[in-house]
Amino acid sequence: MIEPEVDGQPVTEFVAEMVDRTCCFVEELCAHAFQAKMMTGISITEIALKDRNPQCKERFQLALVGGGMPIWTIAYHESKFEET
Repeated sequence: MIEPEVDGQPVTEFVAEMVDRTCCFVEELCAHAFQAKMMTGISITEIALKDRNPQCKERFQLALVGGGMPIWTIAYHESKFEET
């Protein structure tokens, strides 16, 4: 059996990449929307990958603006969903 291709890429690889990109998009769009609706002085920060609890895969936490934690901003990246 010959696997069909999409733009020169096997369909199984293409689908895996598109699902990964979609997951990243949805997570970051939701975080951005929540951040935009937060009260003045409160925002979110991204937890570093190495500092995350393996039992609880949360990527963001609340942070005070001007409280010493870097405030997360949405930005383009090509890293995989599991690596963000």
